[in-house]
Amino acid sequence: MKALKERAAGREPEKPEAYFVWNRTDLLRALQERIEVKDAIRLKGGPYERYVLVIHTDEFFLDSAAVRRFLKGATFRAHLITDVILGLSHEPASGGCPVFRLELARR
Repeated sequence: MKALKERAAGREPEKPEAYFVWNRTDLLRALQERIEVKDAIRLKGGPYERYVLVIHTDEFFLDSAAVRRFLKGATFRAHLITDVILGLSHEPASGGCPVFRLELARR
């Protein structure tokens, strides 16, 4: 973030920007880890009919085409969570914010 701000101010940053180049394995692992963390949270009240997790990302190398490819055939595990939605930032070409419903296998 610091490098981006420096570049926007017309200065050459001491350390350049760093981006993580996502692949399918990394994305699926990161999503499963987040699902597991949220799935382990002790809920107040309940029982609830649905427990929805919304994940938003603004990663530079995760556009809707890549995410669609990476999620094809993927299934995630959850115990309490009934629905997981992954949202991306606005994509001018698509005219909106791409949203993906992840396939869940309830334990």
